[in-house]
Amino acid sequence: MADYSLYDATVPHAISALNAILSLLDLLQTHASTANVPVEEYINARLISNMYPFDFQVFMVCRMAKDIVGHCQGAEDVAKNFGAEEEKQLAELTTLGSMKTLVRKTLDVVNDSDRNKFTSRAGAIITFTYGPDKYITSTISQFIGGYGLPNMYFHLVTAYDIIRSKGVPVGKQDLLTPFFNQQQIAP
Repeated sequence: MADYSLYDATVPHAISALNAILSLLDLLQTHASTANVPVEEYINARLISNMYPFDFQVFMVCRMAKDIVGHCQGAEDVAKNFGAEEEKQLAELTTLGSMKTLVRKTLDVVNDSDRNKFTSRAGAIITFTYGPDKYITSTISQFIGGYGLPNMYFHLVTAYDIIRSKGVPVGKQDLLTPFFNQQQIAP
């Protein structure tokens, strides 16, 4: 059996999380249409008033997927904070179509990851954003296990929780199925 690499520990997870968000967006769109509810009610929905809304959760799943593969490949342009570019991207997430476009563009970035660039990066030291104007310096392995993947999953599950709390009929299988290879799921 081949060694389990940094690429194996990150890229498939990012792809699955992005596919899960796409699936949730499709289910949300179907429900909104069937229930005759304006999509904006879901896009701006929150679990509680001081928590970020659904559109932000989708944005952060994409951002974390890009940050993970960026750091793992040694990219110099990984966002160090929530800046003007991120504010612009978030402001443009006003429709399900714009959210799907962002997710698909992020999937393209993740799918284009160069496995060879991940080699020997696990011990590399990086500084990453841990919130507004908060930074942590750690190894990439620590970033992946302690922040990157958990944060990506946090925002994915929060997006799921928001639409479920608003009546969209989603279940655990809708969230988890994209993480399985379709051949693994028995009829």
